[in-house]
Amino acid sequence: YTDLITLYNFDRYLRDSLSRLLPGVEVYLKTSLARFLSTNYDNYKTPCSELPGGLVYLDNNIYISKKIKDVNIMLSTFAEELLKKIGKDAMITHHVVNYGGNIPIWVLFEEI
Repeated sequence: YTDLITLYNFDRYLRDSLSRLLPGVEVYLKTSLARFLSTNYDNYKTPCSELPGGLVYLDNNIYISKKIKDVNIMLSTFAEELLKKIGKDAMITHHVVNYGGNIPIWVLFEEI
């Protein structure tokens, strides 16, 4: 019984500790990925691409060609969710009004 209680207390401690650390790790990973993709996109994009670095996620050439159907479904889901936020979220509304709906990757990552 004592071992069971000890294991339960350790599990609770571990769960509480991880739940405090994970939000910071999540923000760091999202920020790092968005920064890396947007700043390095110019090095990898095709000459015919006219997308700026902030819209790197819209370039189908960065995805594995076998998965383009999945990418299109993912982008469609993003668009549906972002449409629901127009008028409710100042950041989304700002990009729709001022930039024709071009949502940069860092804003997208913040919303997803």
